Amino acid sequence: MAKKKRPSLKDFLSTGQVIAGEGASPDDGTAAQPEPSGELRSFVDMLCGEDRKTWEKIFAITGAEFLPLDFVERREDFRTMDRSRFTLFKLEEAGKPLFHIRTSVQIREPLIALLKWDETGKATVYRP
Repeated sequence: MAKKKRPSLKDFLSTGQVIAGEGASPDDGTAAQPEPSGELRSFVDMLCGEDRKTWEKIFAITGAEFLPLDFVERREDFRTMDRSRFTLFKLEEAGKPLFHIRTSVQIREPLIALLKWDETGKATVYRP
């Protein structure tokens, strides 16, 4: 069985470009992309305008996994995770910009969700 080729999201957060595959030209995000639905749609709606534009494109391609938030487990995961591969963001309240987590003590209330981005193209949202 052939392995499904996923679009490359390497450097998406800094460039806004999605690489469709080998030899393909970068997509500037203007092509029609499916809208996120359900729980993902409600999460995207809570983001501020600038973050929404960025993450809506990413989620349309990759989707996201939703898991319950355990503060102790997330702090330990943050301490041991590969910082060059994973990035953690905190959404404190609806409409506010995502906050880039740099130390484990920043993983605390108040928050609506934690977003863990894997540079391989996987997003995980942790909600209390």
